[in-house]
Amino acid sequence: MGSFHDVDGSVTGYVGGHVFYVGNHLAKNPGCVERPDWNAMICNDNYAMLFMQVEKPGTNSMILTRDEYPDHPVTLEGLNQGEARKQKHNPVVTVGKSYTVHWDGRAPEEIRIYPAHFNKDNWVRLGFCYPPGTTFYVTYIIKNRVTGVQSNWQRIPAAADLAEVDIGDGFNFYWDDSTGLLFVKVLAHYDHTGEKEYSYCSNMGCESIFIKATMTSDDVSDCMSSAYPKYGLSPSLGLPMMLSQPQGSGAKEPILLEENGAFLDVSIVSRGYTDFDHPGPSAAITVNGVSYTSNGNWGFNVVIVDAHNGSVTAHNIFMTNRDPAQDAAFANFLRNDVPKNSIVFVSVFGSHIRYAQDCLLALMEVGAEEPGIQIPGKASYALVGFKGGYRPNWISQVAPPKGNGPAVIQTRISLLY
Repeated sequence: MGSFHDVDGSVTGYVGGHVFYVGNHLAKNPGCVERPDWNAMICNDNYAMLFMQVEKPGTNSMILTRDEYPDHPVTLEGLNQGEARKQKHNPVVTVGKSYTVHWDGRAPEEIRIYPAHFNKDNWVRLGFCYPPGTTFYVTYIIKNRVTGVQSNWQRIPAAADLAEVDIGDGFNFYWDDSTGLLFVKVLAHYDHTGEKEYSYCSNMGCESIFIKATMTSDDVSDCMSSAYPKYGLSPSLGLPMMLSQPQGSGAKEPILLEENGAFLDVSIVSRGYTDFDHPGPSAAITVNGVSYTSNGNWGFNVVIVDAHNGSVTAHNIFMTNRDPAQDAAFANFLRNDVPKNSIVFVSVFGSHIRYAQDCLLALMEVGAEEPGIQIPGKASYALVGFKGGYRPNWISQVAPPKGNGPAVIQTRISLLY
């Protein structure tokens, strides 16, 4: 399963976005944007690779399951095709997450795990499936890729419980005989420099964990039914999805969307406190002649519109100037409640500044930009944003200097097919 890193956002519309096959739940998170036309998804998180070499046998497929998506295991056939004594698997994984590993035959007697492209203190937790009664000899080794010399060899002891592994530094393991899972924490202890001789390893060499298992059974090592729901977790958000910058900022042109010939006529007027007495229209968001106001409440006035049919799906007011809980509520609303392919209209009334923090990052995920999004207290601010897998050319914000408002956006937006 390959991936593509769009560093500047020129391909996907998201700066730093990673493109994966849409069924790759090793890399997925709830913030990923699906592109059905590519059979792919665009995600942002901390990603790295695991180099795993297995033998005795080396012919079985590996079934890798992320604990947040137990219903979506990923089967890895390996790099060596045909009858091979050794097999290699190099999955891309999300760091800071836990996974279980299963097989379509008996588990291998020997497994070497190398963290590749891990930064210092990056980790993943792996639970390997083995038959009951298996015993283990687990060691930690550093190998120089250039000379092949191994150093820093040490035996890894068993922990009393899984919590000890989770809080530990990677130098212990836990055998859960009730589920048939051997847990190890693969953690990078040294900086990753990117120098040629250590292109994917640390500046000390390639760290690895070597598991040697002695089994008394040839049963198929698939522990899915015992691992879940016991070790299942709820999916958590990845890193913010940042839209690429618009024309005039030195970045690539925004991606244009197909239009269906229907339009929205939109007017957004924002009045910060310092602009209350300035001439001009009243503060409101007006969509096709229907006005939505903040009813005098200070904070963010927000209207959400379905980008396909033009219907208003939500109108909310988030009083971040008065209630600290409103910051998280607004951020959660944008990230989790607003459907994909939605147009986002935002205006500030009075002031927003006292508790607004995470919600400003969430607004950047739908098109807000710095420095404009760093709104001074009692200033005006208006935004036309979009939540989806593209950057339409009609995204805009108006953020006049404090006292120079109101902020006004008047535009016509083409709806999507």
